[in-house]
Amino acid sequence: ASGWLGTQILARLREQSRVGVEFADPAHIIASITLADDDASVDALLTALRRAAATPPEGSAPTEPAAILLPPVPPMALTPREAFGRPTQAVPLAGVVGRICGEQVMPYPPGIPVLLPGEVVGAEHVDFLTAQLAHGVRLVGPEDPGLSTLRVCL
Repeated sequence: ASGWLGTQILARLREQSRVGVEFADPAHIIASITLADDDASVDALLTALRRAAATPPEGSAPTEPAAILLPPVPPMALTPREAFGRPTQAVPLAGVVGRICGEQVMPYPPGIPVLLPGEVVGAEHVDFLTAQLAHGVRLVGPEDPGLSTLRVCL
């Protein structure tokens, strides 16, 4: 273990080697290798990864990244089909607890939806998503990927 979070490694790759990867979260880095890549480009990626992870973050000893524990599956108030047909409105994140979600929200990686249309939003879902954003994780699905608002069913 290098002691770095995946999102920190992503930043170091860009800073040190001008290398990008597809996505990163605190515990993962996803790099895509395609038919256009050759041995030299794969070697460059591996060299950049070794360089980025060579030393632990300043002031810390190497540790294993914490496991990403998804919040519990929220209760369904509406089926996804029913929710899809409903009008929605964007509501500030602080006001969505107890409301029915009107859009999908999925941190990537790992690519598992935390909220789907029709599910009741809980405080644990808001806390989890806020923490993911703080770690630089990309949210797929919501109209506002920065999640200052969330679309809820009317």
